[in-house]
Amino acid sequence: MRYAALLLLTLGACKTGKVDSFGGEALRAIAAPPSSLSYEQVAVADGFFLPVRQMEGRWSGPVLVDDRMLYDVEEWEVREEERIVRERLRVFYGPQGFGYVGTLDEGGALTPWEPPQVVLPPHPEVGMRWTATHRKGDRTSVRTCNLGASDLCEGGLVSVCDSVMDEGQVVLRDHFCPGVGHVGFEALVVRENQPSLRMWSRDLVRDGVQVGPREEDELLAP
Repeated sequence: MRYAALLLLTLGACKTGKVDSFGGEALRAIAAPPSSLSYEQVAVADGFFLPVRQMEGRWSGPVLVDDRMLYDVEEWEVREEERIVRERLRVFYGPQGFGYVGTLDEGGALTPWEPPQVVLPPHPEVGMRWTATHRKGDRTSVRTCNLGASDLCEGGLVSVCDSVMDEGQVVLRDHFCPGVGHVGFEALVVRENQPSLRMWSRDLVRDGVQVGPREEDELLAP
């Protein structure tokens, strides 16, 4: 949707709380946080299939900071006995909805998106749109999102976000199902003078339960 960081948040003057107090009932019903996940990442570059990656991830938290619940998410690739960390993120639930605070380095230091990237607004409905210019470090991107109806489940939503930056364009489609949460993603990466890269998830398992498209009926890539 693509997740990361089993790093503990530094509490400082913060306090813990219940995540169901934040983000709104409609958001909590469709974007509940998991504890663990796994999936296969399928990728195609310039029409050629790349090796399938076996991915796993874990969410730690929540911690209450001001008016937001924060989770750290770490995602890694599994290669036989080796685990290679691919992504570390900090995510939020709060008055803005659900989305990404920023990325974490190996020591847990946060590089934030300013403003945070919203994936779902607090009361998500088909047809909603939003646009923002985000800065992270010395990088700037213009991100435009809209909500559509997901074809993976009844009443589901797909958040489609198109980010344009100097080095290229990334289109990310995250699917959510009521009473389940995130169930799959599709991504398109376009860079100048490079083959376009398409990626999507299959066989996604949340907390031990199969929820995403399987290999025999895998999600169509963008």
